[in-house]
Amino acid sequence: MDIAKTYPPSFFSILGIFASFNLTKSIWNSYEKYAISQIDENIYKIKGLSYFVNELSYEQAESELKNLTNIISILNSFKETIIQIDDEKFLLFKKKSLFLINLINELYLNLNEIEDIHSSYKISAPVLATDWDSEADKHWDEY
Repeated sequence: MDIAKTYPPSFFSILGIFASFNLTKSIWNSYEKYAISQIDENIYKIKGLSYFVNELSYEQAESELKNLTNIISILNSFKETIIQIDDEKFLLFKKKSLFLINLINELYLNLNEIEDIHSSYKISAPVLATDWDSEADKHWDEY
């Protein structure tokens, strides 16, 4: 699955916002409203995804997890940079950014749980399939 088809373009704009974050006053004053609005928009989208994550099939969860795995390390490196911000003028950006990154990490953990639950079924399916056809278990076919 193509990651660009799975996640909306605004999700990737957040990566751009984090990557181009600059602590200079002249840039920040005009950039703050845009950055905060994009973060807020993605918070709502990730919350919506998180609400429906338990309804995903194993294959969907596995696909989403694979796509998100590529992004999670990038976000965590941004998180380390953002945590170090101590200037008061960036506190709102810091707070919302960390909330979004933690929300994405939580989504990632939920997808991992779904994959873990279903992976045991996936692993055991071939074994069970051959076992059902054994002569010793023919009497179960009558029930």
